[in-house]
Amino acid sequence: MTKELLWKRGPAHIKKLVGRLDEMTGAIGYEVALRKLNYRCALLLRIRAALRRIEAQSYGTCQLCTGDIGLRRLATLPWAAFCAKCRRDVDAQDWSALSSLGIKSIGSTPR
Repeated sequence: MTKELLWKRGPAHIKKLVGRLDEMTGAIGYEVALRKLNYRCALLLRIRAALRRIEAQSYGTCQLCTGDIGLRRLATLPWAAFCAKCRRDVDAQDWSALSSLGIKSIGSTPR
């Protein structure tokens, strides 16, 4: 739409277009806020699960292979539930591998 056409339609039309842009901007802002909230909630769940593992004296032990997670990985991701190798395996196989071990969510323990 050209500038001349906008002015011919009048200020009311321009206000309407600006209103639509504001709505779209608001929707994008809402989407970003929702994604941030989802990320923070997931991180909080991982941290709580790590605290439960500390209480159960299983912190630092991989929930899949029961090997050590490694201090370097824990220093980077203190909520890590898996060693680097198992994490790659889980990512590669999706979460179906966890279901077969009885792990239904982050923080649950294998049977």
